[in-house]
Amino acid sequence: FALALLPPALATGPVALAPLLVLAGFAYGPATISLFEALDAVTTSRATEAFTWITTSAAAGAAVGSAAGGWTTTRVGLWAAFVAASAVLVTAAAFALGWNARASA
Repeated sequence: FALALLPPALATGPVALAPLLVLAGFAYGPATISLFEALDAVTTSRATEAFTWITTSAAAGAAVGSAAGGWTTTRVGLWAAFVAASAVLVTAAAFALGWNARASA
Protein backbone atom coordinates (compact mmCIF):
# COMPACT_ATOMS: atom_id res chain seq x y z
CA PHE A 1 0.00 0.00 0.00
CA ALA A 2 2.91 2.30 0.75
CA LEU A 3 4.32 1.81 -2.74
CA ALA A 4 0.90 2.32 -4.31
CA LEU A 5 0.73 5.81 -2.78
CA LEU A 6 3.91 7.01 -4.47
CA PRO A 7 2.66 7.35 -8.09
CA PRO A 8 -0.09 9.85 -7.12
CA ALA A 9 2.70 12.12 -5.84
CA LEU A 10 3.80 12.54 -9.46
CA ALA A 11 0.38 13.69 -10.71
CA THR A 12 0.36 17.09 -12.37
CA GLY A 13 -3.37 17.74 -12.02
CA PRO A 14 -6.76 16.24 -11.16
CA VAL A 15 -7.11 14.39 -14.46
CA ALA A 16 -3.78 12.65 -13.96
CA LEU A 17 -4.44 12.09 -10.24
CA ALA A 18 -7.79 10.29 -10.58
CA PRO A 19 -6.60 7.07 -12.27
CA LEU A 20 -3.54 6.93 -10.01
CA LEU A 21 -5.80 7.08 -6.96
CA VAL A 22 -7.97 4.30 -8.40
CA LEU A 23 -4.88 2.14 -8.85
CA ALA A 24 -3.67 2.96 -5.34
CA GLY A 25 -7.11 2.05 -4.02
CA PHE A 26 -6.70 -1.50 -5.33
CA ALA A 27 -4.04 -2.03 -2.66
CA TYR A 28 -6.40 -1.01 0.15
CA GLY A 29 -8.47 -4.20 0.06
CA PRO A 30 -5.56 -6.63 0.39
CA ALA A 31 -4.00 -4.46 3.10
CA THR A 32 -7.24 -4.51 5.09
CA ILE A 33 -7.70 -8.25 4.61
CA SER A 34 -4.12 -8.85 5.78
CA LEU A 35 -4.78 -6.76 8.88
CA PHE A 36 -7.85 -8.74 9.88
CA GLU A 37 -6.22 -12.10 9.05
CA ALA A 38 -3.33 -11.15 11.32
CA LEU A 39 -5.84 -10.15 13.99
CA ASP A 40 -7.47 -13.59 13.76
CA ALA A 41 -4.10 -15.33 14.03
CA VAL A 42 -2.87 -13.31 17.00
CA THR A 43 -6.01 -13.09 19.09
CA THR A 44 -8.16 -16.05 19.88
CA SER A 45 -10.05 -15.44 23.11
CA ARG A 46 -10.22 -11.63 22.95
CA ALA A 47 -10.95 -11.06 19.26
CA THR A 48 -13.82 -8.66 19.94
CA GLU A 49 -11.65 -6.39 22.07
CA ALA A 50 -8.84 -6.56 19.52
CA PHE A 51 -11.24 -5.66 16.71
CA THR A 52 -12.44 -2.69 18.75
CA TRP A 53 -8.87 -1.47 19.25
CA ILE A 54 -8.10 -1.90 15.54
CA THR A 55 -11.13 0.13 14.46
CA THR A 56 -10.45 2.78 17.12
CA SER A 57 -6.84 3.17 16.03
CA ALA A 58 -7.89 3.22 12.35
CA ALA A 59 -10.36 6.03 13.04
CA ALA A 60 -7.81 7.98 15.08
CA GLY A 61 -5.18 7.44 12.38
CA ALA A 62 -7.57 8.63 9.68
CA ALA A 63 -8.33 11.77 11.67
CA VAL A 64 -4.68 12.59 12.35
CA GLY A 65 -3.70 11.65 8.79
CA SER A 66 -6.40 13.87 7.31
CA ALA A 67 -5.31 16.82 9.40
CA ALA A 68 -1.63 16.25 8.63
CA GLY A 69 -2.37 15.70 4.94
CA GLY A 70 -4.37 18.90 4.72
CA TRP A 71 -1.65 20.88 6.46
CA THR A 72 1.07 19.34 4.28
CA THR A 73 -0.89 19.92 1.07
CA THR A 74 -1.52 23.55 1.96
CA ARG A 75 2.04 24.32 3.05
CA VAL A 76 4.15 22.13 0.75
CA GLY A 77 2.00 20.61 -1.98
CA LEU A 78 -0.15 17.61 -2.77
CA TRP A 79 2.84 15.49 -3.72
CA ALA A 80 4.29 15.86 -0.23
CA ALA A 81 1.16 14.47 1.42
CA PHE A 82 1.40 11.28 -0.66
CA VAL A 83 5.12 10.92 0.05
CA ALA A 84 4.51 11.45 3.77
CA ALA A 85 1.70 8.87 3.83
CA SER A 86 3.93 6.38 2.05
CA ALA A 87 6.78 7.04 4.49
CA VAL A 88 4.50 6.49 7.48
CA LEU A 89 3.30 3.18 6.03
CA VAL A 90 6.85 2.01 5.26
CA THR A 91 7.87 2.86 8.83
CA ALA A 92 4.90 0.96 10.26
CA ALA A 93 5.65 -2.07 8.07
CA ALA A 94 9.32 -2.05 9.09
CA PHE A 95 8.34 -1.83 12.75
CA ALA A 96 5.88 -4.73 12.36
CA LEU A 97 8.44 -6.88 10.56
CA GLY A 98 11.04 -6.13 13.22
CA TRP A 99 8.56 -6.90 15.99
CA ASN A 100 7.60 -10.17 14.28
CA ALA A 101 11.25 -11.18 13.84
CA ARG A 102 11.95 -10.42 17.49
CA ALA A 103 8.89 -12.38 18.64
CA SER A 104 9.89 -15.37 16.49
CA ALA A 105 13.41 -15.51 17.91
